[in-house]
Amino acid sequence: MSHLAFPFDSKPGIHHQEIIKKTAQSEAFYGSWEQTLKIFDSAEELVNNGSFPVVTSSIEQEIDAWIKTVRHSAVPNGKFVELGCGGGRILSKLKQYGLDCYGLDNNPLMIQRCLNRDLSAENSDVYHPIHKSLKESFDFVGVSVNTIFNNRGEQRDIWIKFCKDLIKPGGLIMFTAYSYTQNSAKKHAERFAYYQACTEPFMNPGETLGFWEKEDGRLGVHTTDNNDHETWFTQWTPKKLILKQLREWEKKFDLEVIDMELLPCEIAYHVVLRKQAL
Repeated sequence: MSHLAFPFDSKPGIHHQEIIKKTAQSEAFYGSWEQTLKIFDSAEELVNNGSFPVVTSSIEQEIDAWIKTVRHSAVPNGKFVELGCGGGRILSKLKQYGLDCYGLDNNPLMIQRCLNRDLSAENSDVYHPIHKSLKESFDFVGVSVNTIFNNRGEQRDIWIKFCKDLIKPGGLIMFTAYSYTQNSAKKHAERFAYYQACTEPFMNPGETLGFWEKEDGRLGVHTTDNNDHETWFTQWTPKKLILKQLREWEKKFDLEVIDMELLPCEIAYHVVLRKQAL
């Protein structure tokens, strides 16, 4: 299997092409693959040097929750894939813990970074048909850092369906969903400062990068749907909306919610869905 060629069976359908145009799945939206890589490197350095302890601890807690879920599952030695693995920051730690892990990301430079770290990774994209060699190949799929809930509505469904297609019957989907509470307000403020520190140096005024937009000296969540996200990072998805979304996925994709645990950092939930066995 080629590591740097997109392993797609066919071009996306017309409907998915329209979705792609509206979302962050293009190099133009991200600025450039090179720019994204610079931001990744900056973020990794800030996490590793402890400049933002809430962020560092939340990532460590997310990794711990994934490992705990795998270890207590029916197949603790099963295959794990991280969707949106970036340059392998989390993937490398999972490997250190002995997990049989694999990464997928749409940025070819990120995949090369993973390969340089001796990690198994492949260039792939949720907005294209899944390659037959990946379909139902894994026991676990993990999606970190609120990636799924950074999407809206129909885009979220595409991510969840892609996750479901990756795992075997009975397999588990794990992801993080950030949620605001009164107790977490200051911690979310630190998280905002972290994103600003690792992203702002590589952006021009008015430039959009992912869901972050620099405007009037601020960097915040770029969204117009206040029923889903409050703008400018004032809060993340309320718990009741996370639960509503999970119930919809249970019905739509024949999944079962088996865990939703607030991490000790108080800014994120560890969510686990199980694909129904045949």
